Amino acid sequence: MQLSQQAVSFFISNLEELSYYGLKPTPTGHLLVQQDMSNNLVLYESNFVEKFKFPGTVIDRAPVNFFRNPHFSFEGKKVIWFGGKSTLFTVDLRDMSVLKLENVIPQDLGGDDSRTQPLHCVADFEREKVLVSYFFEEEYVLSYIEKGREADIHILSEIFPKFDEITCMDLDKNKAFCFVGGVSVVDQRNQGLGVSRKGVVAAFSFNKDLKIVAQLELPTDKCSYVGSILVSPIHEDVIFVSTDGPLFILGLDTADKKLHVIKAINFNNKGKLNFELCLIT
Repeated sequence: MQLSQQAVSFFISNLEELSYYGLKPTPTGHLLVQQDMSNNLVLYESNFVEKFKFPGTVIDRAPVNFFRNPHFSFEGKKVIWFGGKSTLFTVDLRDMSVLKLENVIPQDLGGDDSRTQPLHCVADFEREKVLVSYFFEEEYVLSYIEKGREADIHILSEIFPKFDEITCMDLDKNKAFCFVGGVSVVDQRNQGLGVSRKGVVAAFSFNKDLKIVAQLELPTDKCSYVGSILVSPIHEDVIFVSTDGPLFILGLDTADKKLHVIKAINFNNKGKLNFELCLIT
């Protein structure tokens, strides 16, 4: 698709009350919005007139102060909806049918009135595999589930010892590898050096083992966190990583089990604004 050869129109909305953490166009030309706080899923017409709404199962008492985003890359027919604290749904974009995902997070971690908070999700709908990151009791938790199996639950440090926070996830087009971005915190106050934060990226196999294939700590003088990750739609071994500094283009070498920097693009963003990556299809 060449944008220069297409007629492109834009509609500017003045909906001041709209707060959201997920946007997705549908095959019918509508816009699907996952609203913050209410956890409602709302379908809008192209002129931003509300068509209908799926109410969330729980209303959050306060804004979520975490990076939060369901996965949308390479998903043309279905998406995941964070309907509540521990309730997730699959939404078919072709007919807007909704299916509840059972046992994604164990009930002993609490129901929808608990302090669990779904943050990120990747899914292989054809193979019925889902991975969700949660925040619970001051811990990041990974829940992996396949059809016919109970969920495999992991604490973040068990799988990714270099990560202190998860900020984003993305899945390659073939659903073989998942990429996760986040923050590594080093406390050196006992050495008089204070606390340093660095962005970190890892690639891992998208199966119940969640085995790390490669990982990379980004230079601390360039950025302090990873904001979003996007796998290239053309080259599955190339990923784009936005940070509070440069936009990094990374390459994945599965043979040598390494991630390497292909290029770092500095936008001279003085306020170190994070660039949100999107995929045009």
